[in-house]
Amino acid sequence: MIFIQHINIRYDKNMRYANYANIRRSIKFCPLKHNGDIEGEILYNRVIIDQWSHTQGNSIHHTFNKTYFSNNFSCSGWAMTSDTYGRTNVVKAENAVYDIYYNYNHVPYVSKIFTLKSGEYGRLIYNERCVDIEGTWWYEFHTLNFVNAPSSAFKEKIFYRKNPDYIIEDMKTLRYYSNA
Repeated sequence: MIFIQHINIRYDKNMRYANYANIRRSIKFCPLKHNGDIEGEILYNRVIIDQWSHTQGNSIHHTFNKTYFSNNFSCSGWAMTSDTYGRTNVVKAENAVYDIYYNYNHVPYVSKIFTLKSGEYGRLIYNERCVDIEGTWWYEFHTLNFVNAPSSAFKEKIFYRKNPDYIIEDMKTLRYYSNA
């Protein structure tokens, strides 16, 4: 089974400074809230956090935290997760081993960034600038955590292991996306 947590921290230009960036970078994982049975081969937890300058005290606010289960691997063994504008990070399953792919710099293909065997943990971190149809823009800081473990290993703090086996940071380029 693959456990995936996608943390998306949205912030505006007034929150770009180092003290605010340190807060964003300190959020590497969140607890998984789920009561009930674990279903499917994929557990996908989506977390959206806002860090806007117009909020009281310029603080962090959790705005969304939802867990989904899926057997959504195609017959060829592929599944996808997407971010705000539908860009995908791809997972390929074969014999309980998961290859994790990432779309570097908005090129029309994905590259394999690591392979997770049973018990392994990987993390992908990237940032981007987004613009909506009305011309409003903001930044997003994404952290994706991946754990390959049996469903019996599920716990609220499954991503809290201090050192992932793989860490990929794509922070050199500010990715730009628009739905305008």
